[in-house]
Amino acid sequence: MPSGRGGEQCVYLGPYLFVPEVLQLDRLGRAFPSADAAAAAGGSLHLGRPQDAPGPHCLPVDAHGPKGAHPHAGEAAGAAGLRDLVLNSRTIWLCAACETCSTRCPQGIDIALVMDALEIMAQREGIKPKVRPVPWFYKAANRGIDWFGRMYELGLMAELYARMFLAGELNLQQLFKYDVPMALKMLQTGKLKLLPSVARAKAPSKVPPQDKDTIGYYPGCSLHATGIEYDMSMRAVAEALGLTLVEPEGWVCCGTSPAHSTDHFRAIALPAKNLALMEEMGYSYVTMPCAACFSRFRIAMHELEADEGLAKRVEEATGYRHTGGMRVDNVLATFVDYVGLDRIAARVTKPLDVLKVS
Repeated sequence: MPSGRGGEQCVYLGPYLFVPEVLQLDRLGRAFPSADAAAAAGGSLHLGRPQDAPGPHCLPVDAHGPKGAHPHAGEAAGAAGLRDLVLNSRTIWLCAACETCSTRCPQGIDIALVMDALEIMAQREGIKPKVRPVPWFYKAANRGIDWFGRMYELGLMAELYARMFLAGELNLQQLFKYDVPMALKMLQTGKLKLLPSVARAKAPSKVPPQDKDTIGYYPGCSLHATGIEYDMSMRAVAEALGLTLVEPEGWVCCGTSPAHSTDHFRAIALPAKNLALMEEMGYSYVTMPCAACFSRFRIAMHELEADEGLAKRVEEATGYRHTGGMRVDNVLATFVDYVGLDRIAARVTKPLDVLKVS
Protein backbone atom coordinates (compact mmCIF):
# COMPACT_ATOMS: atom_id res chain seq x y z
CA MET A 1 0.00 0.00 0.00
CA PRO A 2 1.20 3.58 -0.62
CA SER A 3 2.76 5.51 2.24
CA GLY A 4 2.10 9.00 3.55
CA ARG A 5 4.58 11.71 4.39
CA GLY A 6 5.24 10.14 7.77
CA GLY A 7 5.50 6.64 6.37
CA GLU A 8 2.00 5.67 7.52
CA GLN A 9 -0.10 3.29 5.47
CA CYS A 10 -2.50 5.53 3.54
CA VAL A 11 -5.88 4.97 1.96
CA TYR A 12 -8.48 7.07 0.20
CA LEU A 13 -11.23 8.26 2.48
CA GLY A 14 -13.91 6.00 1.05
CA PRO A 15 -15.90 2.87 1.85
CA TYR A 16 -13.95 0.68 -0.53
CA LEU A 17 -10.73 1.44 1.23
CA PHE A 18 -11.24 -0.67 4.32
CA VAL A 19 -9.74 -3.74 2.62
CA PRO A 20 -6.35 -3.83 0.91
CA GLU A 21 -4.94 -4.24 -2.55
CA VAL A 22 -7.75 -4.90 -5.07
CA LEU A 23 -11.46 -4.57 -4.36
CA GLN A 24 -13.96 -4.66 -7.21
CA LEU A 25 -17.06 -2.54 -6.90
CA ASP A 26 -19.23 -5.52 -7.86
CA ARG A 27 -18.08 -7.21 -4.63
CA LEU A 28 -19.28 -4.18 -2.74
CA GLY A 29 -22.58 -4.47 -4.58
CA ARG A 30 -22.97 -8.08 -3.43
CA ALA A 31 -22.13 -7.07 0.12
CA PHE A 32 -24.61 -4.18 0.00
CA PRO A 33 -27.42 -5.23 -2.33
CA SER A 34 -29.66 -2.42 -1.06
CA ALA A 35 -27.09 0.32 -1.66
CA ASP A 36 -28.49 1.72 -4.90
CA ALA A 37 -26.29 4.76 -4.57
CA ALA A 38 -23.22 2.54 -4.49
CA ALA A 39 -24.05 1.23 -7.93
CA ALA A 40 -24.79 4.77 -9.08
CA ALA A 41 -21.26 5.74 -8.10
CA GLY A 42 -20.14 3.50 -10.95
CA GLY A 43 -17.09 1.58 -12.04
CA SER A 44 -14.54 -0.75 -10.52
CA LEU A 45 -12.04 0.40 -7.96
CA HIS A 46 -8.54 -1.03 -7.71
CA LEU A 47 -6.46 -0.12 -4.70
CA GLY A 48 -2.79 -0.22 -3.94
CA ARG A 49 -1.52 0.43 -7.47
CA PRO A 50 1.32 2.95 -7.88
CA GLN A 51 -0.60 4.99 -10.45
CA ASP A 52 -3.47 5.36 -7.98
CA ALA A 53 -1.32 6.47 -5.05
CA PRO A 54 -3.13 8.88 -2.73
CA GLY A 55 -2.48 12.58 -2.95
CA PRO A 56 -1.97 15.07 -0.12
CA HIS A 57 -5.76 15.21 0.47
CA CYS A 58 -5.91 11.53 1.49
CA LEU A 59 -5.85 10.72 5.19
CA PRO A 60 -3.49 8.30 6.93
CA VAL A 61 -5.07 5.21 8.45
CA ASP A 62 -4.31 6.46 11.96
CA ALA A 63 -6.67 9.37 11.36
CA HIS A 64 -9.59 6.97 11.58
CA GLY A 65 -8.74 6.22 15.21
CA PRO A 66 -8.36 2.90 16.98
CA LYS A 67 -11.92 1.90 16.13
CA GLY A 68 -11.50 2.69 12.45
CA ALA A 69 -11.04 0.02 9.82
CA HIS A 70 -7.41 -0.68 9.03
CA PRO A 71 -6.71 -1.33 5.32
CA HIS A 72 -5.11 -4.69 6.12
CA ALA A 73 -8.11 -5.84 8.15
CA GLY A 74 -10.33 -8.38 6.46
CA GLU A 75 -7.89 -9.18 3.67
CA ALA A 76 -9.59 -12.50 3.11
CA ALA A 77 -13.02 -11.29 4.14
CA GLY A 78 -15.99 -12.23 2.02
CA ALA A 79 -18.95 -10.05 1.21
CA ALA A 80 -20.65 -10.59 4.58
CA GLY A 81 -17.52 -9.66 6.48
CA LEU A 82 -17.11 -6.56 4.34
CA ARG A 83 -20.61 -5.37 5.23
CA ASP A 84 -19.98 -5.63 8.98
CA LEU A 85 -16.57 -4.03 8.65
CA VAL A 86 -17.76 -0.99 6.75
CA LEU A 87 -21.08 -0.31 8.49
CA ASN A 88 -19.43 -0.54 11.91
CA SER A 89 -16.53 1.73 11.03
CA ARG A 90 -15.94 5.23 12.38
CA THR A 91 -14.97 6.46 8.93
CA ILE A 92 -18.46 6.71 7.47
CA TRP A 93 -19.42 9.11 10.29
CA LEU A 94 -16.28 11.23 9.95
CA CYS A 95 -16.71 12.06 6.28
CA ALA A 96 -17.16 15.83 5.94
CA ALA A 97 -18.75 15.56 2.45
CA CYS A 98 -16.21 18.01 1.05
CA GLU A 99 -16.35 16.12 -2.29
CA THR A 100 -12.55 16.25 -2.61
CA CYS A 101 -12.25 12.48 -2.90
CA SER A 102 -14.92 12.30 -5.60
CA THR A 103 -13.35 15.17 -7.51
CA ARG A 104 -9.83 13.72 -7.44
CA CYS A 105 -10.53 10.00 -7.60
CA PRO A 106 -8.36 8.65 -10.47
CA GLN A 107 -11.12 6.25 -11.48
CA GLY A 108 -14.03 8.66 -11.34
CA ILE A 109 -15.73 6.98 -8.39
CA ASP A 110 -18.24 9.18 -6.56
CA ILE A 111 -16.91 8.18 -3.15
CA ALA A 112 -18.85 10.88 -1.31
CA LEU A 113 -22.13 9.52 -2.69
CA VAL A 114 -21.28 6.02 -1.53
CA MET A 115 -20.34 7.34 1.91
CA ASP A 116 -23.82 8.87 2.10
CA ALA A 117 -25.37 5.54 1.08
CA LEU A 118 -23.44 3.70 3.79
CA GLU A 119 -24.45 6.20 6.47
CA ILE A 120 -28.09 5.85 5.44
CA MET A 121 -27.86 2.06 5.46
CA ALA A 122 -26.27 2.01 8.90
CA GLN A 123 -29.04 4.20 10.31
CA ARG A 124 -31.86 2.23 8.68
CA GLU A 125 -30.43 -1.06 9.94
CA GLY A 126 -30.14 0.30 13.48
CA ILE A 127 -26.37 -0.12 13.68
CA LYS A 128 -24.95 1.77 16.64
CA PRO A 129 -22.78 4.57 15.25
CA LYS A 130 -19.17 4.78 16.36
CA VAL A 131 -19.49 8.58 16.59
CA ARG A 132 -22.90 9.04 18.20
CA PRO A 133 -23.12 12.88 18.15
CA VAL A 134 -23.09 12.85 14.34
CA PRO A 135 -26.52 11.20 13.82
CA TRP A 136 -27.84 13.22 16.77
CA PHE A 137 -26.79 16.34 14.89
CA TYR A 138 -28.53 15.10 11.74
CA LYS A 139 -31.79 14.46 13.61
CA ALA A 140 -31.79 17.84 15.35
CA ALA A 141 -31.01 19.71 12.14
CA ASN A 142 -33.60 17.87 10.07
CA ARG A 143 -36.21 18.46 12.75
CA GLY A 144 -35.52 22.20 12.60
CA ILE A 145 -35.81 22.17 8.81
CA ASP A 146 -39.13 20.32 9.05
CA TRP A 147 -40.50 22.76 11.62
CA PHE A 148 -39.18 26.08 10.32
CA GLY A 149 -38.01 25.43 6.77
CA ARG A 150 -34.51 26.51 7.75
CA MET A 151 -31.74 25.55 10.11
CA TYR A 152 -32.31 26.76 13.68
CA GLU A 153 -28.75 26.85 14.94
CA LEU A 154 -29.40 27.69 18.59
CA GLY A 155 -32.07 25.01 18.93
CA LEU A 156 -29.86 22.52 17.11
CA MET A 157 -26.94 23.03 19.49
CA ALA A 158 -29.20 22.98 22.56
CA GLU A 159 -30.64 19.61 21.54
CA LEU A 160 -27.23 18.19 20.62
CA TYR A 161 -25.69 19.29 23.95
CA ALA A 162 -28.65 17.83 25.85
CA ARG A 163 -28.29 14.46 24.11
CA MET A 164 -24.53 14.43 24.71
CA PHE A 165 -25.02 15.32 28.38
CA LEU A 166 -27.56 12.55 28.94
CA ALA A 167 -25.23 10.08 27.21
CA GLY A 168 -22.25 11.19 29.31
CA GLU A 169 -20.37 12.45 26.23
CA LEU A 170 -20.47 16.18 26.90
CA ASN A 171 -17.23 17.88 27.92
CA LEU A 172 -18.55 20.21 30.64
CA GLN A 173 -15.24 22.01 31.05
CA GLN A 174 -15.21 22.95 27.38
CA LEU A 175 -18.90 23.84 27.53
CA PHE A 176 -18.58 26.40 30.32
CA LYS A 177 -15.07 27.63 29.61
CA TYR A 178 -15.37 28.11 25.86
CA ASP A 179 -18.75 27.30 24.31
CA VAL A 180 -21.09 29.28 26.59
CA PRO A 181 -18.95 32.48 26.58
CA MET A 182 -18.68 32.25 22.80
CA ALA A 183 -22.44 31.75 22.45
CA LEU A 184 -23.12 34.83 24.59
CA LYS A 185 -20.83 36.95 22.42
CA MET A 186 -22.54 35.65 19.29
CA LEU A 187 -25.96 36.48 20.74
CA GLN A 188 -24.81 40.01 21.53
CA THR A 189 -23.53 40.57 17.97
CA GLY A 190 -26.55 39.02 16.28
CA LYS A 191 -24.64 36.04 14.93
CA LEU A 192 -26.78 33.66 16.94
CA LYS A 193 -30.54 34.16 16.94
CA LEU A 194 -32.78 33.39 19.91
CA LEU A 195 -35.72 32.76 17.61
CA PRO A 196 -35.60 30.71 14.41
CA SER A 197 -35.76 32.20 10.94
CA VAL A 198 -39.00 30.86 9.46
CA ALA A 199 -39.48 30.21 5.76
CA ARG A 200 -42.97 31.56 5.22
CA ALA A 201 -44.53 30.28 2.03
CA LYS A 202 -45.81 33.11 -0.14
CA ALA A 203 -46.85 33.37 -3.74
CA PRO A 204 -43.70 34.46 -5.57
CA SER A 205 -43.67 37.84 -7.23
CA LYS A 206 -43.63 36.97 -10.92
CA VAL A 207 -41.63 40.01 -11.95
CA PRO A 208 -38.64 38.96 -14.05
CA PRO A 209 -35.34 40.81 -13.64
CA GLN A 210 -35.35 44.18 -15.38
CA ASP A 211 -31.78 43.81 -16.62
CA LYS A 212 -28.71 41.57 -16.52
CA ASP A 213 -27.52 43.23 -13.31
CA THR A 214 -30.53 41.99 -11.34
CA ILE A 215 -29.86 38.40 -10.28
CA GLY A 216 -31.23 35.81 -7.89
CA TYR A 217 -29.53 35.48 -4.52
CA TYR A 218 -29.70 32.46 -2.23
CA PRO A 219 -27.93 33.26 1.06
CA GLY A 220 -28.54 29.98 2.88
CA CYS A 221 -29.24 29.54 6.57
CA SER A 222 -25.81 30.46 7.93
CA LEU A 223 -25.77 33.88 6.30
CA HIS A 224 -28.87 34.78 8.30
CA ALA A 225 -27.12 33.83 11.55
CA THR A 226 -23.56 32.72 12.32
CA GLY A 227 -22.27 33.91 8.93
CA ILE A 228 -24.14 37.21 8.89
CA GLU A 229 -20.99 39.23 8.17
CA TYR A 230 -20.53 37.21 4.97
CA ASP A 231 -23.99 38.29 3.84
CA MET A 232 -23.22 41.91 4.67
CA SER A 233 -19.94 41.75 2.76
CA MET A 234 -21.57 40.08 -0.23
CA ARG A 235 -24.29 42.71 -0.45
CA ALA A 236 -21.78 45.56 -0.11
CA VAL A 237 -19.56 44.23 -2.88
CA ALA A 238 -22.55 43.55 -5.12
CA GLU A 239 -23.76 47.13 -4.63
CA ALA A 240 -20.31 48.50 -5.46
CA LEU A 241 -20.33 46.47 -8.68
CA GLY A 242 -23.82 47.62 -9.61
CA LEU A 243 -25.49 44.26 -9.00
CA THR A 244 -28.97 43.98 -7.50
CA LEU A 245 -29.37 40.82 -5.41
CA VAL A 246 -32.93 39.51 -5.14
CA GLU A 247 -33.49 37.10 -2.26
CA PRO A 248 -36.76 35.20 -2.77
CA GLU A 249 -39.23 35.14 0.09
CA GLY A 250 -39.94 31.70 1.42
CA TRP A 251 -36.70 29.98 0.42
CA VAL A 252 -35.92 26.83 2.41
CA CYS A 253 -32.73 25.21 3.64
CA CYS A 254 -30.76 23.25 1.04
CA GLY A 255 -30.57 20.38 3.53
CA THR A 256 -26.76 20.27 3.57
CA SER A 257 -25.17 17.28 5.42
CA PRO A 258 -28.20 16.37 7.59
CA ALA A 259 -30.23 15.75 4.43
CA HIS A 260 -27.80 13.97 2.12
CA SER A 261 -26.53 11.82 5.00
CA THR A 262 -30.01 10.57 5.91
CA ASP A 263 -32.24 10.68 2.81
CA HIS A 264 -31.02 10.94 -0.77
CA PHE A 265 -34.40 12.06 -2.12
CA ARG A 266 -34.72 14.80 0.51
CA ALA A 267 -31.25 16.07 -0.40
CA ILE A 268 -32.39 16.56 -4.00
CA ALA A 269 -35.92 17.78 -3.30
CA LEU A 270 -34.93 20.64 -0.96
CA PRO A 271 -32.70 22.43 -3.52
CA ALA A 272 -35.34 21.73 -6.18
CA LYS A 273 -37.94 23.62 -4.13
CA ASN A 274 -35.72 26.69 -4.20
CA LEU A 275 -34.98 26.32 -7.91
CA ALA A 276 -38.73 26.15 -8.51
CA LEU A 277 -39.21 29.34 -6.49
CA MET A 278 -36.54 31.17 -8.48
CA GLU A 279 -37.96 29.92 -11.76
CA GLU A 280 -41.47 31.09 -10.84
CA MET A 281 -40.03 34.52 -10.10
CA GLY A 282 -38.59 34.64 -13.60
CA TYR A 283 -34.92 34.24 -12.74
CA SER A 284 -32.54 31.99 -14.64
CA TYR A 285 -29.35 32.98 -12.83
CA VAL A 286 -28.71 32.52 -9.10
CA THR A 287 -25.58 33.21 -7.08
CA MET A 288 -24.74 31.56 -3.75
CA PRO A 289 -22.09 32.64 -1.22
CA CYS A 290 -22.26 29.46 0.88
CA ALA A 291 -20.00 26.71 -0.45
CA ALA A 292 -22.17 23.96 1.07
CA CYS A 293 -25.36 25.35 -0.48
CA PHE A 294 -23.66 25.76 -3.85
CA SER A 295 -22.42 22.17 -3.72
CA ARG A 296 -25.84 20.76 -2.81
CA PHE A 297 -27.61 22.72 -5.57
CA ARG A 298 -25.12 21.69 -8.24
CA ILE A 299 -25.28 18.05 -7.12
CA ALA A 300 -29.08 18.15 -7.17
CA MET A 301 -29.08 19.59 -10.70
CA HIS A 302 -26.65 16.91 -11.85
CA GLU A 303 -28.73 14.14 -10.28
CA LEU A 304 -31.91 15.45 -11.90
CA GLU A 305 -30.23 15.49 -15.30
CA ALA A 306 -28.78 12.01 -14.89
CA ASP A 307 -31.76 10.18 -13.33
CA GLU A 308 -35.10 10.50 -15.12
CA GLY A 309 -36.91 8.48 -12.46
CA LEU A 310 -35.63 10.75 -9.71
CA ALA A 311 -36.50 13.82 -11.77
CA LYS A 312 -40.12 12.63 -12.04
CA ARG A 313 -40.36 11.98 -8.29
CA VAL A 314 -38.96 15.41 -7.51
CA GLU A 315 -41.33 17.05 -9.98
CA GLU A 316 -44.30 15.35 -8.31
CA ALA A 317 -43.13 16.50 -4.87
CA THR A 318 -42.00 20.05 -5.67
CA GLY A 319 -43.48 21.00 -9.04
CA TYR A 320 -39.99 21.66 -10.38
CA ARG A 321 -38.86 20.10 -13.63
CA HIS A 322 -35.19 20.66 -14.30
CA THR A 323 -34.67 21.59 -17.94
CA GLY A 324 -31.17 23.00 -17.76
CA GLY A 325 -32.31 26.59 -18.09
CA MET A 326 -31.29 27.58 -14.56
CA ARG A 327 -27.69 28.61 -13.93
CA VAL A 328 -26.32 28.40 -10.38
CA ASP A 329 -22.93 29.91 -9.54
CA ASN A 330 -20.79 30.47 -6.51
CA VAL A 331 -20.03 34.13 -5.82
CA LEU A 332 -16.47 33.79 -7.12
CA ALA A 333 -17.75 32.63 -10.50
CA THR A 334 -20.34 35.41 -10.41
CA PHE A 335 -17.69 38.06 -9.95
CA VAL A 336 -15.13 36.60 -12.36
CA ASP A 337 -17.34 35.23 -15.12
CA TYR A 338 -20.70 36.99 -14.84
CA VAL A 339 -19.52 40.47 -13.85
CA GLY A 340 -16.09 40.22 -15.46
CA LEU A 341 -12.63 41.29 -14.37
CA ASP A 342 -12.64 44.37 -16.61
CA ARG A 343 -15.77 45.72 -14.96
CA ILE A 344 -14.34 45.00 -11.52
CA ALA A 345 -11.09 46.76 -12.44
CA ALA A 346 -13.05 49.82 -13.57
CA ARG A 347 -14.60 50.08 -10.08
CA VAL A 348 -11.28 50.07 -8.23
CA THR A 349 -10.81 53.23 -6.14
CA LYS A 350 -7.57 52.35 -4.35
CA PRO A 351 -5.26 50.46 -6.70
CA LEU A 352 -2.51 48.38 -5.17
CA ASP A 353 -0.02 48.70 -8.01
CA VAL A 354 2.25 50.87 -5.87
CA LEU A 355 2.11 48.51 -2.92
CA LYS A 356 5.53 47.17 -1.95
CA VAL A 357 5.70 43.80 -0.27
CA SER A 358 8.97 42.82 1.34
